Amino acid sequence: MTIKDILDNNRRIEIKNLKSAYDKNNNLVNILKNNGFKRWKKLYDGTYEVWGDLIENPNNLPVKIKILHGNFQCTIPYLESLNGCPEIIYGNFGCDNNKLKNLKGGPKIVKGNYNCEENELESLEGSPKEIGGNFICNNNYKNLKTLKG
Repeated sequence: MTIKDILDNNRRIEIKNLKSAYDKNNNLVNILKNNGFKRWKKLYDGTYEVWGDLIENPNNLPVKIKILHGNFQCTIPYLESLNGCPEIIYGNFGCDNNKLKNLKGGPKIVKGNYNCEENELESLEGSPKEIGGNFICNNNYKNLKTLKG
């Protein structure tokens, strides 16, 4: 059984952190129960709206999360792409301390702070259309030539 199967069957799941899809015994249900989503729902387009905080490489998410009511942290050393991130985050977003060259694939709306400091940004292309808090982009000065994006 996969995370997608569990979500499709309308089970309520608690997930804090999706560090791996399976534990050493391939027991996915236990990982979901022990980790932290408060609730979720499947949307008309096959994506998901979830409630809870996530710490994960967006490329590793087993389902497409469109809307996240919580914080999303993908400070994973050497992350080079934001593909797979939720589109809308009702909380803070952090992709700091990675190897990102741009912000493509990242969220379009972040209601809290957006932290992309300490990357290797060459452009702000892909930055959100709306940020409710602060845009933190410190220490990207080596390669960043423009603030357009």
